[in-house]
Amino acid sequence: MPSKDLMEEMGTAEKKRLASQAEELGENGLSEKQKELDNAVEQNEVDQLTLFIIQTVLLLLQITFRFIVW
Repeated sequence: MPSKDLMEEMGTAEKKRLASQAEELGENGLSEKQKELDNAVEQNEVDQLTLFIIQTVLLLLQITFRFIVW
């Protein structure tokens, strides 16, 4: 586990890095990155919902098939 001093140093370095990146991107760049993030989160949620639906349908088909075969 890192020492308290090292953790504080790393935290300070990360804050400086983020501030520098935000300054470099500017308002428009930050806005564009936010849109990219929102789109990625939305796509991930859609993919998860689609996967859930497919898994549920497959499970129901297996149950139905087993019922018919018995």
